Amino acid sequence: ESLKKVELEVALDEYLRKNELTLGKHSRFNPFYTRASHSSGSPVKRESQQATTSTTTTTTTPSTSTGGANTTATSDGETRAVAPKPRSRRVTKPAAEESLSQTLARTPARALASASSIPLPPSPAVIADAVDRRTASLRRRMSSAYASTGLTPAAHSWRDALSTVSAINLVLLSSELWGLRTEVLPSRYAFTIPGLPSAPAFLAHDTPVYLPDLFHILTSRFWNPVWVWSLIGLLLPAAVAWLFNLGLKHRSRGSSSTVTPVYSLTAAPAAAIEVAAATAPGVDPLIFNLAKAVLTWAVYTRGARLLGLLGDDSVARVRAALPAGEVGVLIGAGVGVVVSLYDAVLSK
Repeated sequence: ESLKKVELEVALDEYLRKNELTLGKHSRFNPFYTRASHSSGSPVKRESQQATTSTTTTTTTPSTSTGGANTTATSDGETRAVAPKPRSRRVTKPAAEESLSQTLARTPARALASASSIPLPPSPAVIADAVDRRTASLRRRMSSAYASTGLTPAAHSWRDALSTVSAINLVLLSSELWGLRTEVLPSRYAFTIPGLPSAPAFLAHDTPVYLPDLFHILTSRFWNPVWVWSLIGLLLPAAVAWLFNLGLKHRSRGSSSTVTPVYSLTAAPAAAIEVAAATAPGVDPLIFNLAKAVLTWAVYTRGARLLGLLGDDSVARVRAALPAGEVGVLIGAGVGVVVSLYDAVLSK
């Protein structure tokens, strides 16, 4: 890139002449070698040599006769005196033109040799194929490494376990229990993990560890809130959902219409109920969430105490400990109702 046009022409001429045996076999270089065979040298060099020689002028040689006059010989053999002419001085080129001529005389053979030794791909398609092969190899290695960890079977098993109505209700109950735990079992300082100076920033400092204070289990301040939450959020809704199990009734009708034999009409309802009880869940999730929403609204909002089974202090503590209070419990119950209806529609 640093070469000028003239320098590049000289360099290409020298390179083609040096590699005539190899490049002369190609038809595209025949015109160059044909012209080169009729000329004795590089056209660029001849032009530079002519430019160099044309800058000087010839000088006349003075005669050695007395008086400093020049003599010329005629065709008759006589000599005739000619007035001496002033000597012409040599005209030199500027320094910039002289350096340019010197640069043209030098050919960058070493640079061309180093450039020709660099292996270049024949086409961009070869580069694209190499990149595709490297990418495919890297993808195969990553896939094999991921398969060796066993994460895919574990993820599928967890997805199968969580894709049920019971699992969603269990997640909602777990969130309520976590909020209640911070109220009935407060965390206390246990010990400190010393930091490592050479470790990353999040491990360089001392880390205090807090654990739940299990001694609160022996006091009434633990059992009273737990009793209130268990009665309203779990036991009473589960009893109502077990008693009013719509799924059991629906399946008993379907079983009686398909399994009942002709000769046993009296034993058909009992057998159908036994089959439905073995296949249907013991607690209807739809009724469970509806009953939980009604009890939450009655106790936390309307102030019902269920015949004195619930204390005002315990109810207030549970209400403050639950995530978003009674509103969070009502939202969770609504989610459970929607999921139960959606599961019932898909099972049709």
